[in-house]
Amino acid sequence: MAAAWLAVAAAVCGLLPAARVRADGSGLCPPGHFWGRAGSDPPSCKQYATPSIVDFGSFKANTVVQRFANNQLLQVPVGGELYIKLSSNRITGAQSDLVPVLNNEEYGLPEFSSHTADGWFHMKARQAHGGEEYKVCARIDIKPEAYASFTSEPQTFKYNKLFTCIRIRVLPHTATFVANTPPQNALIQAYFGESLSLDLVINSTITKEVDGVALADPCQSKNGNVCYILSAGSECKCSIAACTGECLCLQDCAQGPYPSIQAVAAMSSPVKADGLPEGASLQLVPGQLPLHRPQTWRFTWRPRFDQRSSVPTSVCFQGHLMTGEVMVQGRHGPSESYAPLPGELRCFRILVPKCYHQVKDGETLQDVARIYRSDWLGLLHNNPNLPGSNPSAVIGGQILRVGVSHMLQAHDVMDGVAVIASRFLVSPEDMLFLNPELQAHVSLGYHPHGSTYQVDLTVVLRRIMSEGEAISLSLPFLNGASWEGQVPESCTDLHYVWNAHVCQVGQAPGEECGAGHAGTCTYDHVGVLGCNEPVCPGVGEHPHVGKASWDLHTHTLTLFLAKEVEKGSKISAVIAASRGLQLEPEVQSTAGPMDADRPNMRGHAPSHVLAEVPIRDWVPDKHVYGASSRSPLCSVDKAGRVHCASPATPGGHLERLLASAADQRVPMELCLVLPLCADGLACAYGSDCSIEPPRA
Repeated sequence: MAAAWLAVAAAVCGLLPAARVRADGSGLCPPGHFWGRAGSDPPSCKQYATPSIVDFGSFKANTVVQRFANNQLLQVPVGGELYIKLSSNRITGAQSDLVPVLNNEEYGLPEFSSHTADGWFHMKARQAHGGEEYKVCARIDIKPEAYASFTSEPQTFKYNKLFTCIRIRVLPHTATFVANTPPQNALIQAYFGESLSLDLVINSTITKEVDGVALADPCQSKNGNVCYILSAGSECKCSIAACTGECLCLQDCAQGPYPSIQAVAAMSSPVKADGLPEGASLQLVPGQLPLHRPQTWRFTWRPRFDQRSSVPTSVCFQGHLMTGEVMVQGRHGPSESYAPLPGELRCFRILVPKCYHQVKDGETLQDVARIYRSDWLGLLHNNPNLPGSNPSAVIGGQILRVGVSHMLQAHDVMDGVAVIASRFLVSPEDMLFLNPELQAHVSLGYHPHGSTYQVDLTVVLRRIMSEGEAISLSLPFLNGASWEGQVPESCTDLHYVWNAHVCQVGQAPGEECGAGHAGTCTYDHVGVLGCNEPVCPGVGEHPHVGKASWDLHTHTLTLFLAKEVEKGSKISAVIAASRGLQLEPEVQSTAGPMDADRPNMRGHAPSHVLAEVPIRDWVPDKHVYGASSRSPLCSVDKAGRVHCASPATPGGHLERLLASAADQRVPMELCLVLPLCADGLACAYGSDCSIEPPRA
């Protein structure tokens, strides 16, 4: 009994030879073991073979034979070839007694793979395999006629089959930004009126570490050399030096699918359907062949004057690979479908400062001053670096400071535009003109219904606005009693009202009704001619506006937001004719567009006005996507090229902007052009301003 326990302990501790292993509780021996003595319970297990996995090097850069452990994972790139033998090393009997069977019922084989009777497995990883993981196993059988070489009682011979397995993970191509593409979360500084050009270089590459390289089909060189092409990731080269430069082998590399770039609208700000700022474009740089890798796309934007802001514009781009079909048997074989994984995402923030101007070729100080409602002497004081001997000697590309910057404080939010303007001795109109995010662009449309008008409006926000904030429209050309209530976003449930006293004698059915009325003339059920007018009921909840109000005394229409609305969003609303709004008697309703800066021009109802939005010291910015104080700071040279570097201490608004990125908020600043000679100013030209609130 003691000897038996010692034998068991020795087996558990691994002291017995591997050739003799007791069976487990199931009564079977482990895989790769046999038993053959009749009546043995439990059986006496003996090992007949161990797994053998040999890679001949066909998908490697060399032909060195490599051996792998059982169930080892190999990462093979799309386009890579695997030529590997799954067999065994015999322990008992002869090697010829063992037969590897790959097409076994326990494990299937990947599509488009092949195998031989002696255990060689071949697979060329195709696009359709990308992202998949396979397990390929050879079942190691013992020939029945060889049972006698293992036991003296072949009629009772039994064995547990050995499986020699390899796991194969096919690494797909992904669309990856490379080369001189600006880094992730870069803060890029651009200027009003100057073209910003960003080259976005995209490639279809294998981004993870691979166990080998793809070996493409050979081509013939001018000197008769058979040239194989090796590709690993984004690299592509001829296999031997004699081929380099002698043939067009590199054009035949196992390239990934065609890469492209799209803007991501859901992650960009201002919000726009195509994901690009107003006036921007994203185009493939011409002159590139489809086979070329990488491909270069170009983002171009020339910011308008009203796109200057202390809040950066956020733009996100994502790489994509062409979906569809690829050849699977050479250049003329059948095709297979595939669906590439989403590519790399890269986001930038573009700051168009309000108080700085990049001089264009041929511009003078007078030209610049005229843009910002300043004068050349004020620009001279704001830029001490200008030569006093010839202050007009400005050159293209030079950066001029056009005013002073004031970072808004909590007390400024309570004071409002008029108080802040008076504190800095400037007019509210000039202050709003230089700071576009304090206003919103509004389009107006008018539909007469008798003596009252239905007013359609669309507001385009220049900054993100929070729940509870209000948008105020000064409409001095409208009249009507004060009211407050809900307004609909649109009129999808129009109903018609028939008016018998509108159509004139001589008008035919189908003609437009008389002046001041919408709709067409038609007969009623008793044959009386009248006007069938569409009417908007003017009720219903609005998805963004909680309520609206009209103040007769100030001629102000106010929209109160019920939820947060992104910068660039369009808010549409309909003020129904039943609200009683009327045009002033001297104002025509049929007038066309007019200057938004002069909405009260006599005789015209404007189609565009500017609404006022509240002042904020901070605004939320959810489009930073990991930006921080260490995010790269980039500038654009005169040729439109972008240069990026890690920020040291940028100072001023840039420093605050980078420091606040982690909090997903942006400090608001005002640009102010101060009067040159005036008492009471506590700000020095050529520096930022910070005026404390007056003491009680």
